[in-house]
Amino acid sequence: MRCALLEPFCGEDLLAQDRDAGRLMARAHRVLAALFVVPDERGRNIGSALLDVASLAVVGDGGRYLEGFVDDQDGGVDFYRRAGAYVGAHNEPLPPRPPVNLKTMHYPGKDGHWFSVDGWARHHDKMSCSRCGGAFDFLPANGGDLRCPRCQWLGGSPRSGR
Repeated sequence: MRCALLEPFCGEDLLAQDRDAGRLMARAHRVLAALFVVPDERGRNIGSALLDVASLAVVGDGGRYLEGFVDDQDGGVDFYRRAGAYVGAHNEPLPPRPPVNLKTMHYPGKDGHWFSVDGWARHHDKMSCSRCGGAFDFLPANGGDLRCPRCQWLGGSPRSGR
């Protein structure tokens, strides 16, 4: 059995404080609620492939970040590091990231690590410019942006599925 379960980000506290910031967070972020590969199939890059497909699904849905939490009891934090995810310090929230640049919260009583995959950085070559259809380059400076080398358009609304 193999599975990855995505959920939309739902920051009700953020929506109550700042509706526009809440909408931006909901549009850009998705939560990886579960990723599971049966023990007999582990070590064959199936989990990495699931993480890749899940982050591409986030981009295809107009988002950017796939993020989640690995509990210390799970022992999967090294998997996320090997799979190319950013893994934060123990019991620390994820750092602020564009487009909202808000610091996330760590839930008291949870021991582990938050992780994040930047879908733009990972899948920019599978996204196309909505102006000319060219594939994007990812520019990592200042939190990262997309640039179309064909028409020189910076940012905007990419389409996935190239």
